[in-house]
Amino acid sequence: MTHSALSPETVTTFLVSVVLMVGLSAQTAKADSPAPTASAPFRPQQAVITITEVKTPWYALRFLLKIGFEKSLPEYTAIKGLLQKNYAIHDGGKTFGGFYLWETKAQAEAWFNAKWYERVEKTYGAPGKVSYFTVQDYRSFAQESDIKGDYWTVIHRASRRTTSHSFSQTLGLFRVYSVTDSQTAQQGSISLWSSKEEAERYFSQANIPSNELTYTDTPLLINHLLTKTAQAKQ
Repeated sequence: MTHSALSPETVTTFLVSVVLMVGLSAQTAKADSPAPTASAPFRPQQAVITITEVKTPWYALRFLLKIGFEKSLPEYTAIKGLLQKNYAIHDGGKTFGGFYLWETKAQAEAWFNAKWYERVEKTYGAPGKVSYFTVQDYRSFAQESDIKGDYWTVIHRASRRTTSHSFSQTLGLFRVYSVTDSQTAQQGSISLWSSKEEAERYFSQANIPSNELTYTDTPLLINHLLTKTAQAKQ
């Protein structure tokens, strides 16, 4: 397949624009999403996690995706109801997107509305995918030192044998959400790690089959939950 030559400046500018475009506009989200109470404590049982997957342009190498992610930070930081986002490069770069923690499902649906799906398909020539997970529990084991890093997010889609697995303090583990897939009702977890190696070591020692695990490159984080937790303690 032959592609026309593009300058690095053109590629970077276009990628930044389309990453921002996927998010639509923070102003739209502000208008459509109910505003949370600033001092309200985080209630996991009301929260949802959404996982987005969008087709990656052929020229978008990892470093270009990271540039686009970083440029989009102000847009996503302004979204009401968004507590955390793990920026994601899925499946070796075939798709990109994120793991979003929302205060409520209504806020997630206000963001991922019909306009979002239309914009993604028009921009990339393929429909975007958004998967919803209800949050059953949340545990924080450590705090990441920087929003940028070589983090990895791991989805564990548990089988009957491993559904009762409980995480314990271990090297490289930052946080874990116990979740249920809203479409299939399958239980499992979503966890954030300092590296893929640490995650693989843990799950191997825990005898979790590799076919139940999905590892996702996570180069950038948003975490408003720290502020919310501190407010609740005051």
